[in-house]
Amino acid sequence: MNKIELVKENKDAIVAAFNFYLDFLDGLLPEDSSTLEENVADLPDNLKEVLKSSYERVQQYESIRQKIINNDFNLSTVELDYTGLMLFFWGAMTKNHIAKLQKAVEIAADLEQQFLSPNKAD
Repeated sequence: MNKIELVKENKDAIVAAFNFYLDFLDGLLPEDSSTLEENVADLPDNLKEVLKSSYERVQQYESIRQKIINNDFNLSTVELDYTGLMLFFWGAMTKNHIAKLQKAVEIAADLEQQFLSPNKAD
């Protein structure tokens, strides 16, 4: 199956992954480029360029997400590559998040038992 067909068949999951990934990236960057310029004024030039390119990358991801939402599956090879890269990073972040949630569930179960058991030292 080609990549366009994969996107079509998995549209909802891919849009959800884009939403999650873009929310993560948006939390790292200012909302617009004018704010970005103000926030990076005191940074070294190399870091300014990294942040500016990150902002541009977010705009590219958003553009691809919008095309998929609008059922515009005329995606270029570069857009499909960005989609694959986003899915790779999203998958890694999600696996990490799930592992942390599983640990939190274990800790919460233990704490629940401690809080609900009769304790003479209240």
